[in-house]
Amino acid sequence: MEKIFLPYGEDKISLSIPQKNLLKICWLKSKIGVKNSLNEIKKSIENPIRSQTIPQIFQGKNSAVVICTDISRPTPDKLLIPPIVR
Repeated sequence: MEKIFLPYGEDKISLSIPQKNLLKICWLKSKIGVKNSLNEIKKSIENPIRSQTIPQIFQGKNSAVVICTDISRPTPDKLLIPPIVR
């Protein structure tokens, strides 16, 4: 039995998983952040990888939906949504 601790809010919860049901534990690698998140977000929106830009996708359309995460995800929606909508 492998005991795993998962972040849950300010705490952690423990799970016990039988070894036969556990293929692999993947740990996140530490990465250095960027100096200016907003500039990087704008650059990424303007130069998407293997995709059209937002204006190209919406050409000829007259409506759109922007979906964001809920509070349980550490996604910086307050930084992401404004440049997407612009």
